[in-house]
Amino acid sequence: MVENIRGDQMLYGFLVTVLIILLIVTWRDSGKKIANAEIGKNELPDVLHTYREVNYLGGHPLVSVGSVNEGALFVAKDKVFYMDSAKNSNVLFEISIDSIIRCSVETKESLTAGRILLVGILAWAFKKYTSYVRIEFLDELKAVSNIVLTPTQSNFNQAAEISSNINQIKLLSLKTPAQEVRN
Repeated sequence: MVENIRGDQMLYGFLVTVLIILLIVTWRDSGKKIANAEIGKNELPDVLHTYREVNYLGGHPLVSVGSVNEGALFVAKDKVFYMDSAKNSNVLFEISIDSIIRCSVETKESLTAGRILLVGILAWAFKKYTSYVRIEFLDELKAVSNIVLTPTQSNFNQAAEISSNINQIKLLSLKTPAQEVRN
């Protein structure tokens, strides 16, 4: 009888795990569907990368600083766009891949009073590092603007991934002189 109970528990554990995996996959796909529906075009863009829990810190000429805290960044073949995570889920800004000059990761180190009190002189070894993604682009007036974003989870790794993916798509979109002559 004890073996039968263990078998039932293992079966329930397996079913719960499968359910959790299905929920995660559905949640990730729903972000792409929401983004595609929000753009409002007949032909929806192919969203290549989705980054949830990204904070917009400022820099876009059409979006005021402090108007949004957290949202999602979507990288498509031809554009990068950011959506507010509020209930209305508006697209706050959209940048064409062709207008992006560069995307980089910048870090800031800080030393807090709490760390100094906790570990004393060793606090210099335990500095806090925050990573930022800076997207430099040409706006509608052909002026250079910088958007600053910071991921909220696994900070440096996600910032590096965002920057790498945007730069890779930018490089793939550039035409070589041979391609321009053929066209």
